[in-house]
Amino acid sequence: MGMTPEKWGKAILKHADGNYLVQEFQPPYKSLNIDFKLPEPKFALYSNLTGMYVYNGKLTGFYSRQSNNDIVSDLYDENVIASVMADTRC
Repeated sequence: MGMTPEKWGKAILKHADGNYLVQEFQPPYKSLNIDFKLPEPKFALYSNLTGMYVYNGKLTGFYSRQSNNDIVSDLYDENVIASVMADTRC
């Protein structure tokens, strides 16, 4: 599934002038969270990813996902977690 550094370098150069976005991987922020799916729930470190919903050009909400892997994806045991927006102008 993965590529060698040499193959990856060739792929980048081949598509450098195309409509592609290439980003350097940055390890996600990790925090302790409890896993209730285990027979005996326990705390573990999870990678976090927060995204934003934009509708008609306006921010309308957030979503939060986590995984016990560095890549936060449903392919890698992703979980959706609660997001809370607070008005701090009070």
